[in-house]
Amino acid sequence: MTVCGIAGLISCDSSGIESRLDAMLKVQNHRGPDDRGQCVDGLVGLGQVRLSILDLSPAGHQPMLLDGGRLSIVFNGEIYNFIEIKRELEGRGHVFRSSCDTEVILHAYDEWGVDCVERFNGMWGFALWDRARSRLFCSRDRLGVKPFYYSTHRDEFVFGSEIKVLLAATASLSEPNDAYIARFLRTSQTDFDERTFFRSVLQLKPAHSMTIQVGAAGPAVERQWAYWSFDADRVWSTYDYTDPAAQVRSLLEDSVRLRLRADVPIGTCLSGGLDSSSIVALASRQLDGPVWTFSALYPQKEYDETRFVREMNEKFPTIPHEVWPQPGDLLSVMPSLVWHQDEPAAGPGLYSQWHVMQMAAGKVTVLLDGQGADEMLGGYHPYYLDYLQSRIASTARHPSAASVARLGKDWRSVSSRVGGSQTRSIATTLARQALARHLSEGVKSAIRSVRPASAKPEVSEDYVARFPMDDDPWRVEGPFGDRLANVLYDATLRTSVPSLLRYEDRNSMAFSIEARTPFLDYRLVEYSLGLPFDERIDGEWTKSVLRRAMDGTLPPDITWRRDKMGYPTPFAIWLRGPFKEAAESIIYSDEFRRRGIFEPSVVDALWRQHLSGEADNSWNVWRWLNLELWFREFIDPSSSVRFKSPSRA
Repeated sequence: MTVCGIAGLISCDSSGIESRLDAMLKVQNHRGPDDRGQCVDGLVGLGQVRLSILDLSPAGHQPMLLDGGRLSIVFNGEIYNFIEIKRELEGRGHVFRSSCDTEVILHAYDEWGVDCVERFNGMWGFALWDRARSRLFCSRDRLGVKPFYYSTHRDEFVFGSEIKVLLAATASLSEPNDAYIARFLRTSQTDFDERTFFRSVLQLKPAHSMTIQVGAAGPAVERQWAYWSFDADRVWSTYDYTDPAAQVRSLLEDSVRLRLRADVPIGTCLSGGLDSSSIVALASRQLDGPVWTFSALYPQKEYDETRFVREMNEKFPTIPHEVWPQPGDLLSVMPSLVWHQDEPAAGPGLYSQWHVMQMAAGKVTVLLDGQGADEMLGGYHPYYLDYLQSRIASTARHPSAASVARLGKDWRSVSSRVGGSQTRSIATTLARQALARHLSEGVKSAIRSVRPASAKPEVSEDYVARFPMDDDPWRVEGPFGDRLANVLYDATLRTSVPSLLRYEDRNSMAFSIEARTPFLDYRLVEYSLGLPFDERIDGEWTKSVLRRAMDGTLPPDITWRRDKMGYPTPFAIWLRGPFKEAAESIIYSDEFRRRGIFEPSVVDALWRQHLSGEADNSWNVWRWLNLELWFREFIDPSSSVRFKSPSRA
């Protein structure tokens, strides 16, 4: 198993391939400090920097060749079920010279062609050169845990694990995608399709493969296709839904088992929430020794999860590690975050994650994390609205005194939990439903008293007019006739998980750490997305099925926690204190104001509103700062604030 950085290019100017490959590998050395390799075959160059996880011997060196170069591959990721696939291939006559999963991919392709990826359970981004067919086969895992960026700029094909890798080969790719930026500022959405913040750089979408045909005239994308998608009928006929809690528990246990395969030390992130605590508990039952846990903690009451983290570390055999990020670190960390992420981030949560990875560096090489559970199983409080809509639809289909009473009970319990803007949204939605007439007079009175809030956007009207959105960013894509099921499907496969995985990949690889995500085993994803809405949220209980699955294993006050923090960061507080001056130096800078992206008067008003405590606009401010630093780092040709060193981690 090898997590690393890959790079490659196909160019008619073969004389420059080696030097360009060398530049591409140097800029991502943090992804693979253990080994480096490259090879050129005609117009095709492949390169890799290696972080060794399994089979640490030279036999795992990449690019890896089969039959003297008939097939060659550069691979970033893990095929967790490679042992089982290897046995099958050996039974078909294949002979292996290593014990790593990279060689399994080569033989699997040799046996099954491009359909081989349908057999893999893992995370990957790879490029496989088939010399006989003059074809480069590229693929990315089902959920997009591992990245794959590419460009077909100027009759070349160039790819890599990070966007900066492509920029190292082709500097002219440093052009902003203004339409994408405008959408990001209005919606906070990133990584929702193949586009990126760079106009000519694309990403291979999750669960997609593509082939590039190489001829004398250069490369041409032959085809691109989805090799996996969620099929509700297939899922419901494949998995057992008679006892969802037991099945979720079984699938999660097996996912953790596969992700504990390594020849290097393994640890887990531990926030004190249900998801990471579940992984710690299940890993501790499968490992011979204690689990190394890593937690970012803050003293402020509204961000403090210390009690839950320490309770887990006391209950299970662990070696705990705690880091307490300070506001003074933010000034130096933000430029590093921007450089490693390649693209702006929507919110400050990745700052806490950065410190967890930094603390784990040198202690473990692999970290398990709980990404994906909130989206698959409905863990965020805004999903309450979608749950109530699903409850309304269910009551409309099967009206009875009991179902109407249940609807009223759920509305009251949920509104008491979420309050504020979410209560307004829930009430407004219920007011539009015919079933509202069945509710009590007190509930209807509350509905009538609510009016939706409005705010003037900080993005300038001219910028919006020049770069309008070409679709409805709030559309929900899903195959179900159930609102909550469709929202969670969309969040898992398009609007939320992909961006979180980008944050995690860059943060972990900045410190040469591999992050593994047990909840995103495709079997558990399929099963979870096929659950009825009230298995995922049941009244006021988010992630109901996971709570029941872990009941009796975790401490009750963690299993049945009602609050939700995620990766909490007191950025809002720091902006009013120790980080205020640094933020203002960017917000009021000539560069920021001259870009013409923001409406200065609205920015000023939102900033003053935040400083006074009238509102929490910290996520808006985070996007302003992130975007400005990104422009200075990647777009401005001669900025005085340009962070070039790849060794900043």
